[in-house]
Amino acid sequence: MLRQALRACNVYYLYDRFVMCNIHDDVRGGKGVQGGEGETSPSPPCLEIRKGGLAAMRALYREQRHICGDYLDVDVFPVFAHAAKGKRKKKAKPSSLTQERYNHQCRVKKLERTILSNFRPGEAIFYNPSYSNEYLPADYDAAIRSRQNNLKRLKRYRRKKGLPDLKYIVVTERGKRSGRIHHHMILNCADMTTAELENIWGMGFAYTSLVVFDNDGIVGLADYFCKKKKPTEDSNEEDSESGKAWSGSRNLVQPKETKRDGRISAKAARELCSLGNDAKNEWEKLYAEYSFSSARVLYNEVNGGYYITVRMRRKPQKKKKGKSKGALP
Repeated sequence: MLRQALRACNVYYLYDRFVMCNIHDDVRGGKGVQGGEGETSPSPPCLEIRKGGLAAMRALYREQRHICGDYLDVDVFPVFAHAAKGKRKKKAKPSSLTQERYNHQCRVKKLERTILSNFRPGEAIFYNPSYSNEYLPADYDAAIRSRQNNLKRLKRYRRKKGLPDLKYIVVTERGKRSGRIHHHMILNCADMTTAELENIWGMGFAYTSLVVFDNDGIVGLADYFCKKKKPTEDSNEEDSESGKAWSGSRNLVQPKETKRDGRISAKAARELCSLGNDAKNEWEKLYAEYSFSSARVLYNEVNGGYYITVRMRRKPQKKKKGKSKGALP
């Protein structure tokens, strides 16, 4: 056990070796901690061996903020003074199922933040072009070529009409039952009609709908786009046709990231972790310009650290009251 603990100091993820305590998303009133295998934060743990077992070293808590348009994601996690540093070794064996599940969560989170940073309510559409039998591509590579040609035609059309440059996020997949290749896209094309989009596609029907943004963003849509790489108990292998869950246009902007150390103490992190989704007032005091949406919290028994991810949405600006021009006194 001592040897395993010493090795753990240099392990980046500690899924299979240790047990985490997971405070569920909908904790109410700090009802306690539920045991079970969970996921760790990307921050590498640093432990010291003391008489009587493992104990966590003193840590500073960091707020890592991701500004995604009108949304704000805040990751709170401990930073240890003597965290192990080094180059990552080349992958030698397949990742465990638990590791793959964590990787999937990271893919969904990255895509979600990318969508929120580039698309706004009222301008983003969910676009699903389908192939009629006569245009059905022979294989995956042929489907990718037709998809890219369609996007090029769409770019030219928008440029000709004086519309904003095309932004897109796209995924190509096979239907589980039919086996037919199809595409799903998010486009900034709410300023175009379905007839225009279908005419540019020209190979079958094209279903469109507005992307709905709620207080928690577009979690379901991001997960849907990454579903073909979602690990299961039966198989956690990558898609044989595409190693990437999604692709996007080159003009996509990345979320703005900032960090701050020390504002949240270890005691405050513990209290926020125990409150879970009931910490609305506390988070809105820390970020007065945003309204609280949700929180996901974890406690790591190995290093004694609290890990919190919070989603917030910018509050609508209040219009200043004033006399309009020409108004009577």
